[in-house]
Amino acid sequence: MAFSFKDFPAERLYKISKKIVDLAFFMGGYRVKYYEAERCNYVFPSGKSCFNEHTLSPSIHCPVCGGSGVIYREPVEIRAIAIDTQDRPQKRIEGIQFIDNLRLVVPAEVPVKLIKLESSGKMFYIRDRFDIYSSKDDVWHTVFVSSEPRDVWLAGILYKSFTVNSSRLSVREATGNIEINIDGLEEEIKSIVSNSQISRNSQTSQNTENENLEEIIKNILGK
Repeated sequence: MAFSFKDFPAERLYKISKKIVDLAFFMGGYRVKYYEAERCNYVFPSGKSCFNEHTLSPSIHCPVCGGSGVIYREPVEIRAIAIDTQDRPQKRIEGIQFIDNLRLVVPAEVPVKLIKLESSGKMFYIRDRFDIYSSKDDVWHTVFVSSEPRDVWLAGILYKSFTVNSSRLSVREATGNIEINIDGLEEEIKSIVSNSQISRNSQTSQNTENENLEEIIKNILGK
């Protein structure tokens, strides 16, 4: 039987396409926790605000935001499609820093945003946060919004698309090919220190015995 659009009115086609997209999000999407960000509004007992609106500087002594200037609401669990993009390596003294770049697609009702505050040529960003979970149910990426969300239509359904990123410092050497294994390093150091202490104690004991033997020989010879 040949397919005919006449047999599928617009409303029915919309329902079918919505089911397809929903299924794609369920099967190909990630479990994500969305944290909506807002500026820290804590006020110290002295009356001083954590966030200085003129310098765009939060207080490092703030007990609420810890000096970040940003606080997050309770997370909301959603499904999202995450498209991995190429990492951008940056060499640093401590190792190689990687900027993880992803593009997320989320349902339109998620109020994702990127707030930019500007004062006297200075910029301060308030970025929503996402924890992306792997199939093993552990956090695969913690990322922050890095671009303004834009509307995208998938099969006639509205979604939001935007980029997110996070920076991580690799323990790899400058070549980027060797991983430094620090597992058991503490125990190994303790063992070295302990053996060294035993060796020093043994050497001290041996020196004492030699000195005593020399003293006995001197007494026997009368020297």
